[in-house]
Amino acid sequence: MVSLLRKQSAFTLIELLSVIAIVAILAAILIPVVGIVRQKAALAGCKSNIRQVSMALLTYAQDHKRAFPPVVSDFKGRGYAWSNLLQNQGYITDTGVYRCPGDSLNTTESSCRSYAYCVTAMTGGLQAPAEAVTRLSVVQNPSRQYMLTEWHDAGNQWQGPSWSGAAQDIISPASVSPSHTDGGRHFSFMDGHVEWRTMEQCSSQWSGWVLNDIRE
Repeated sequence: MVSLLRKQSAFTLIELLSVIAIVAILAAILIPVVGIVRQKAALAGCKSNIRQVSMALLTYAQDHKRAFPPVVSDFKGRGYAWSNLLQNQGYITDTGVYRCPGDSLNTTESSCRSYAYCVTAMTGGLQAPAEAVTRLSVVQNPSRQYMLTEWHDAGNQWQGPSWSGAAQDIISPASVSPSHTDGGRHFSFMDGHVEWRTMEQCSSQWSGWVLNDIRE
């Protein structure tokens, strides 16, 4: 009887070790899969957000004689960034759309956004002031002209004097800190569509940054 109990105990221990080994193998398989699923969900959420903001900008333009909002404007006697202007005039109701779900930057600053505004600075080429206005009617290639792009802590900077803001960071890859791990980011275009582009595709100043000066 004692010998039988020992054999049963030994069998139970082996069974337990086998279960532990199986669990470890499953965990090793599932953990990377969960990470991939989360990344894809963040990508989908980011694409949805940037599309919503783009649609708000296009709607604003249609309501304001086809003029996009300036980077910073005087609205009711106060200075407002373009994102605040969209919110205050009812074009954006959920400010969460200004942040990419994959953006690892942890901040409570209201001016920090995951998306940089590329429209206004195109009006004056490389030297556009913050209050410059771009009209949709002057855009010759809306399907190839950048409207918004992902950029950590976009804040209230813009593609302005001496290529400051997102354009400078993206054209100089050493200073880029993308939200996603696979070497690219989302861009929305002046016709409203959204594309995923690699850093190589957008690293030239002529790839869509400068108004009506797009080169192959």
